[in-house]
Amino acid sequence: MLAYSSSTGKYQASLHIPVKFVFLGEYKSYKEAEMDKKQLLETNVVYVKTKQCQHFDAFSHDLSLNAL
Repeated sequence: MLAYSSSTGKYQASLHIPVKFVFLGEYKSYKEAEMDKKQLLETNVVYVKTKQCQHFDAFSHDLSLNAL
């Protein structure tokens, strides 16, 4: 979406992406974490890494898989 702000005289661009961020927990090994992530990706959970959000811990750890 692109909108013009008359108060600032600038254009504002926004993008709506339906994404759910889920903190999976901590794992002892990389392989264990990757297996869990792969299993969730197969159930349509999407992971997005941007400059604004590089770490899952930026989100509330209260989110659980039940929130899906």
